[in-house]
Parts: sequence; C-alpha cells; structure tokens
Amino acid sequence: DAMTYHLARAAFWIQQQAVAYVPESPVVMINAYPPNAEIGALFTMLLSGGDRYVGLVQHAALLATAIATFGISRRVGFDRRAALFGALVLLTTPVVVLQDATALNDLVVASVLGAATYFFLGETRQEIALGGLALALAVGTKFTALIALPLVAVVVLVGQPRRQWPRLALAAVAGLVLGSYWLIVNLLET
Repeated sequence: DAMTYHLARAAFWIQQQAVAYVPESPVVMINAYPPNAEIGALFTMLLSGGDRYVGLVQHAALLATAIATFGISRRVGFDRRAALFGALVLLTTPVVVLQDATALNDLVVASVLGAATYFFLGETRQEIALGGLALALAVGTKFTALIALPLVAVVVLVGQPRRQWPRLALAAVAGLVLGSYWLIVNLLET
C-alpha cells in the first residue's frame, strides 16, 4: 500500500502542485481514499525533497495515540500508574510496532480517533467541539474510521452523563459531515 498509493499519491500531488484528483490515475485508490494522512506525508516530502521522513507522520501519530490512551484512561477513572501502563502496553503491541516506521495511515486514524474519544469525554463545549473536529480528521484520513465509531460511541456514552448526549451527538454529526468532504469530491469527479 505504501508504494502503491500512499507515497505515489503524494508524489503526484507534488507534480501537479495541488492536493486533488490525479487525472488518469493508474491505481483507483490514489483518488478514491481520503487524503488527510497523505497530506502529512506530502509535507515531509516537500520539506526533505524525498520520502526519507514520511515515517515521521506515523511516529507522531503513535505518540499522539499513546497520549490519548493515557488521557482516556484518566478520564474514565484509572489512576496515573494504570493509565501510563496502558499507554506503554499500546506502544509494544505488534501491529503498532510494525506500522510505526511505515508510510501507511492506520496509526494516524488511531491517533485522531483517540483524540476524538478523549475530547468527547470532556466537560466543556470547547472539548466537545474539538472531539467533533478530531472525528472529522479521522473520517478524512481513512473511511475505516467509521468502523471504530461504535466503540468510540460506547466509551463516550458510558463516560458521559445523559445531559451531554445531545451536544455530543451534534458535534459527532458535524464531524462526520465535515470529514466526509472527500466523498463529495469523489461524487463530483466520478
């Protein structure tokens, strides 16, 4: 996947000087999938003049996922030691370790879904709005973020009082709509 469309997509964008559909793309996935994670790879490629640092996107996402894991654990009632242990265990799981140094986007999705969960567990309007924004980033990164939404919803609904549910639902719907922008691009281009 990294060579087939993640890096190729960013290289095409550099060539056409725009994050946009690639005309007559040889691989359907280059245009079909949401672009948020590849925009991070594009940034590293533009700054370095090559693909040497594209793994930094996943490294940063891994760090963000570990921080979100710690934060979620604290918000649902774990003490600091237990929350830290959970975050450290996450860093050692095989799928995470294997994906960390790649140009893929699964850790990016995990990091923004973790951030969405953390913020949706907050009390203020600003935190809930940030949760909606993080959800938008997740959907705009990979459509498989939608598969994880029931788990996010369960954690948030169990962790939040009923009086917060309408605000949470509004922020989640706004995030889903905002994050689905690439679906609209797909409809217009195809």
